[in-house]
Amino acid sequence: MLKDPYGEMVIMMKRFGAAYNPPTIQIGEVSSEDPLVIKIGDLEIDKNNLLVADYLLAEHSRTVKLDVLQCEGYKDCLSRQPDNFVSQVQPGTPGTASTPTVVTMVPSDKEEKEIIAESTLIFTDTLKVGDLVAIMPTSELSKFIVLSRVKKL
Repeated sequence: MLKDPYGEMVIMMKRFGAAYNPPTIQIGEVSSEDPLVIKIGDLEIDKNNLLVADYLLAEHSRTVKLDVLQCEGYKDCLSRQPDNFVSQVQPGTPGTASTPTVVTMVPSDKEEKEIIAESTLIFTDTLKVGDLVAIMPTSELSKFIVLSRVKKL
């Protein structure tokens, strides 16, 4: 019996096409925080086979620059407040003269800059059990890259 040449060609196309398809992003769920384990279907991936985006790790820090004008007392701030700044008031302790109201004014646009404060932002929230993550295998399928935390709407 002769083989169907069209069927053979389809089989060959599927085989070769599968070899060149890049891995796809999948959704995994954190099943353990310490040690980190992420589950995709029935497959559990431990920390030895994971590469995790740095901002998802505990104590990840970034340096930030903020345009702020800080002054003590609401009246002092109002007298110094440029038109393009928005006030954020943090009241002092009620009934005490030693703790003044602190008002931080942040520019609502970038035209005027009073003080550029540089600070370190330290992330304290990490992956928790039940968190969903976007995860993608490497091309050789030996490691998985955790790209981000995701949420269902």
